[in-house]
Amino acid sequence: MNRIEPRNFHRLALAVRDRHATSAWLQEKLGAASRPGSDRMAEKLPERDAGSLAGTDTEILWLGGYPVILLSGGVVARFLDRYGPGVQSWAWEIDDNWSAEHFLRDRDIEIISVNVSGRFFFMHPRHTFGLLWEWCDGKMPRDAALVTARPGTLGTVSMAWTTGVVTDVEAAAAWITDVMEAEVVTGLPAGSTEVERTLDVQVGDIVVRLVSPLSDASRYARPLRERGPHVHSFALGVDDLERTRAALGDASIGVIPRADGLLTTEPADTVGLEIDWVQR
Repeated sequence: MNRIEPRNFHRLALAVRDRHATSAWLQEKLGAASRPGSDRMAEKLPERDAGSLAGTDTEILWLGGYPVILLSGGVVARFLDRYGPGVQSWAWEIDDNWSAEHFLRDRDIEIISVNVSGRFFFMHPRHTFGLLWEWCDGKMPRDAALVTARPGTLGTVSMAWTTGVVTDVEAAAAWITDVMEAEVVTGLPAGSTEVERTLDVQVGDIVVRLVSPLSDASRYARPLRERGPHVHSFALGVDDLERTRAALGDASIGVIPRADGLLTTEPADTVGLEIDWVQR
């Protein structure tokens, strides 16, 4: 194996205080879809097999064509106490965990939270520029009704990218493209180059946005200072950003314009989640 080959995006993990309220908001406002029986998946596993999900209240939703997993309580309680709601980790599907794990160990990348029955493992963030990254050779079922985005009260959205805050975007991007099949992409709306450095990398079927704040004027400066490098947020694509801005205003959701074709909403108005919105 020369490099890991990411396949489909397996899931975005969101740590939330109230799984029921967050699920209801995502379904109503953003058109997220739920497969019957996908909630409380950890409780269906025997305690010996639940691994990192033991004691955690969970639910899988499909948002903008991609799976997200809501996590509350259990092992994420400490995360919520320290950082509040937000993105906890991300994961991609691969063909073979065994080969990937040995490839990574040969590169002195520490492996953590191996779950044999769940068919996943993580790389230690100290070796991934602070990004909590999971690989899984179990496949997420992709029913057409779930993959196809459906409208919520804020319109129809697609998942545009996921964002990681790092201290050095060039070094992080070089590591990603060295360890896995991935390539830098250009042309996506981004914040001011005077306050932050942004690089976008295509990993499997989704874009990873890497951002390094250059000054305290960047909205990423405080999170980086308080948390260090970490997976941070996600962006939703919409057909008409101005119409979406109006819909957000009508829903009393605060909006922060950031660049042509890009804005951010106030987390306090979006169940604690920081969300970017981009003209697709």
